[in-house]
Amino acid sequence: MTAGRSLERGFVTLTGGVIAIHAAETVGALGLGYLGRLLFHRTLG
Repeated sequence: MTAGRSLERGFVTLTGGVIAIHAAETVGALGLGYLGRLLFHRTLG
């Protein structure tokens, strides 16, 4: 029972980490896109 419990906990931790990484990448991409657009308009305007 203990091994299954720890395996389950490890899986949850891994899944949470993957979700967090994907969220960070998405936020980073959106932020970079926003900054790039801002700079682009600044340069043109």
